[in-house]
Amino acid sequence: MADPLRPTVRRRRLGRELRRLREDRGLTLEAAARRLDRTFSSLSKIERGMQGLRQGELAFILDQYGVGDENLRRALLTLRKDANKKGWWLDYKGRIEPSLLDYISLESDASAIRTFEALHLPGLLQTTDYARAIIGSGVPGLTPRRVDELISIRTARQRLLQTPRPVLWSVVDEAVLHRPFGGREVMRDQLCHLLQISQRGCVTLQVLPFAAGAHPGKEGPFTLLDVGDRGELMVVLIESLTLSWYLEEDEDIHRYKLVFDHLCAAALSPADSLALIERVMSRL
Repeated sequence: MADPLRPTVRRRRLGRELRRLREDRGLTLEAAARRLDRTFSSLSKIERGMQGLRQGELAFILDQYGVGDENLRRALLTLRKDANKKGWWLDYKGRIEPSLLDYISLESDASAIRTFEALHLPGLLQTTDYARAIIGSGVPGLTPRRVDELISIRTARQRLLQTPRPVLWSVVDEAVLHRPFGGREVMRDQLCHLLQISQRGCVTLQVLPFAAGAHPGKEGPFTLLDVGDRGELMVVLIESLTLSWYLEEDEDIHRYKLVFDHLCAAALSPADSLALIERVMSRL
């Protein structure tokens, strides 16, 4: 299990913003620590996202840094508050990786989720049987009990789509439709589920056809999250077999937004995508 002191995405972002504000005012870490009546070590931990802040403490720092922009103050105070938010996912603390807990917390507050998948459907769109096939074919050695637990987490995450927010926009490679995880019956049910869930106003699904040829998503799947009512945070999630990591720098996020835009342009329209799904389902 990862280090329990691992900073969350929100705390890292808040720390980076506080460091930027300090440096913009020409303050060294030592000078700022003296002004804030803090130790060098304490302020350093805050800027690295390793130490939390109470609301009054953050407001005091912003006052001392001369931050008068109400929108910026509100965004940073929201980041601080949401970094300590408690939700259903904390019931799984100690049983799943902190990075997954962090992701679920961000996802629960997202106003928009954009995903690209090349091998299987995104978790938010999976049926239980399809998810079982995906999870069971992943990391070797998972016990049936562990698989059930991971499925229950995925099912709980899907409750998001029962509300108008977040907006989910997903682009999937056409190969995803032809790869029958769990067998033909499971895949038929899964495609039927896609047709149904795509009728919801908060879900947009596009299929990237084989005919698109080379495309900017060839480096692999990713997820873009817009978190907060006012876009307080944007982050890119990339996953491998055993690791997941976040890209949080503006330059990286801009690059992935461009990639997603190009994928949307190369993909079939939502209506044509659903028509393709219907054709594939009819052959199963």
